[in-house]
Amino acid sequence: MSSTALARPYAATPPPHELRRLLGRHVPAAVREMEHEVAAHLPLYADAFNDTPDFSVRRIVERTVRLFLATLGPPSGGGAQTAELTALYQRIGAEHSRAGHSVDTLRTALGVAGQVARRRFIKDAYRLRWPEATLEFLIESASALIQTAVDSALGGFEHEGGQELPGRRRRARLRDALVADLPIDLSSLSALAEAAKWPLPDTVTVLALPPGTRTERAVLPDEALAHHRPEAPFVILPGDRQPFPLLRTEGAALGPAVPVARAADSLRWARHAVDLTRRGLLPSAAPLDCADHLAALVASRAGHLLDAVAAETLGPLLSLPERRRGPLLRTLLTYLESGDNAVVTARRLFVHEQTVRYRLRQIAEVTRDSLPGTDRRLETMLVLARLLDGTPGERRLPAPRSGRGR
Repeated sequence: MSSTALARPYAATPPPHELRRLLGRHVPAAVREMEHEVAAHLPLYADAFNDTPDFSVRRIVERTVRLFLATLGPPSGGGAQTAELTALYQRIGAEHSRAGHSVDTLRTALGVAGQVARRRFIKDAYRLRWPEATLEFLIESASALIQTAVDSALGGFEHEGGQELPGRRRRARLRDALVADLPIDLSSLSALAEAAKWPLPDTVTVLALPPGTRTERAVLPDEALAHHRPEAPFVILPGDRQPFPLLRTEGAALGPAVPVARAADSLRWARHAVDLTRRGLLPSAAPLDCADHLAALVASRAGHLLDAVAAETLGPLLSLPERRRGPLLRTLLTYLESGDNAVVTARRLFVHEQTVRYRLRQIAEVTRDSLPGTDRRLETMLVLARLLDGTPGERRLPAPRSGRGR
């Protein structure tokens, strides 16, 4: 039998007033977290929103959260709150039209806030031992509220004279559904794809672009689904990667090819690669392919654990002075990434093949051939990628343990 809290046979779903009371205690903290996440994901948009006379991210998020709590209850209730939510977002949509903002960006901001809400719901569900039905009810209610808000904003946007063509809206909805954090079943994706006249592929790849990249006038293949907002632009590509100008953008990154229902994973890794590239931790290829830098990407997500095992994995190499240690570690990592091919390693490091072989002999001499074998090859690569993460002179090199590798 499962031991998770939500799998245990607890009492029926808490009544609406009890949910409102329990969740209401955490509204200020939830609003702060949502405001922070929206500003972090969409900084230019948040700044523009905060400069609007009648609105700010904090005020809108707080009002939306409180309206959500007020709507919790029986299906026949919450009509007044829903009407208030509709009117609020119609005004926001009209303001977006006047300011020249797309409703797509508002949808993204609401999605970011919704992710925060879902995380908090799950945490409370386990902490308070709610039945699974309660968690499902809250997540479904939040999703419905977000959709109502987006539809209302779109109505206000169009009423004010903004133009978002039906075909474009359908493609935007499909794009957002593909990269949403909440899982979506293939039947729902198929329906959205059919409405958007977009043949649903088996796999997709996501291209993430550096913030500030202008993509509106880029020549894209018809099958590409693009998010043009400069705060976090990206393009979803079906199946095989298609050649087009944005693929030559320096600092961009191609996520891994994934099943279509997991496009969010490809986007997440691509954006992480873009961030590491901006920090100078990955090369500014045009674009960088995540599949070519697995060790560096994974190592950046598991830093503390890799720091803990670094000395055990690499032994006396870490006791060398930086002028010797750095080139040896870089050569060893590149050599392992190149399939133990010294010629390829030399080409990647822009050194002579004999230089690579000389460094490998030095490594063998220093470690007395005690480096981990093939059974720990991946671990060694991850640790090396972690140690070489950072700018020169700021390596994360723990002190070696005495006796290791001797």
